[in-house]
Amino acid sequence: PGMKNEQIQIRVSNRKLWLGLLDALGVTDTAEVLKIVDKLEKTGIKAAYISLESSIAQQTIRDKVMALAEVKSMSVSDLTERLRAFDEISSQTFQEGCQELLFVMNQLSHLPPGAVVADLSIVRGLDYYTGTVYETVFTENPGYGSICSGGRYDDLASGYINKSLPGVGMS
Repeated sequence: PGMKNEQIQIRVSNRKLWLGLLDALGVTDTAEVLKIVDKLEKTGIKAAYISLESSIAQQTIRDKVMALAEVKSMSVSDLTERLRAFDEISSQTFQEGCQELLFVMNQLSHLPPGAVVADLSIVRGLDYYTGTVYETVFTENPGYGSICSGGRYDDLASGYINKSLPGVGMS
């Protein structure tokens, strides 16, 4: 009751962007940095920045990490423009992440405005995600939390079978 016509929003990102950026910037504690970014919406920008100080000594690198975490865009053209601020990142992984995220945004561009947002603070807390990740929320009740989340992971099944298989999961 009461959620019959509730609007949802899919917030999409790509972990390759993050893995490529952190590698290019020489950040070694990627798991800790991604954990901080993943909690950004709950903790706030100031607290996240302070938390980053223990993992990243250089302010210019912290600033670049926070700049990526703050990228939010509802269109391919705006996202393309926002990602230009990271043109100096010469990482193939980063570039692949950009291309994959732009592809997903383009494929979903037929949905109503605001239904899909590229939100680079979405990284999903589990290390096995390797590509596109997303979280879905009620737009009118963001405090409810995620109603559907998941992403791409490569080779997760290889620990159980003798094959290298890509996977996509959601819950």
